[in-house]
Amino acid sequence: MANQNDKTVFENQETKIDIPNEGTIFGPSNEQILSRENKKIAGVLFSFSKDALGEFWIVYHGRNTIGSGAKSTIKLAEKSVSENHALLNCRVIDNDKLIFELRDEGSNGGTILNGQDLYHFNNYASLKHGDRIIAGGYDLLLYVVDDISLNMKPNTNFKQKTDLIDY
Repeated sequence: MANQNDKTVFENQETKIDIPNEGTIFGPSNEQILSRENKKIAGVLFSFSKDALGEFWIVYHGRNTIGSGAKSTIKLAEKSVSENHALLNCRVIDNDKLIFELRDEGSNGGTILNGQDLYHFNNYASLKHGDRIIAGGYDLLLYVVDDISLNMKPNTNFKQKTDLIDY
């Protein structure tokens, strides 16, 4: 559980993405990829709640709004998901530690983390790799991509291919 000072991050940051991100069996939409505004990937949420093929949504550093509303960055199109259901925040502290925080945004049905209602934790909790989040009818699995601790960096010799057909 974070202290009160850690919670202010939610109030002080602004959501920069206005285009909803809809996960599909083919992955994120082109709108989601184009709208990321140079935000770094921090993880992925997976779900098999809608069907057996599954869905996923990219989680970026910063604010990730979860809900059924048009402005949600992680749009869950299910009737029991509130328009502004929850906020998943990802940030780096001490230059080397990636942390995730989840806050219920006053949803109608609440947000469940690993079987526990966030209501019992003042609607706020820290997250880790493998955590299960239930929002409405969605059961979501958080997969963390911690490039910092894994020392994953851009390849300085990377050469972008500009055409799709190699002659």
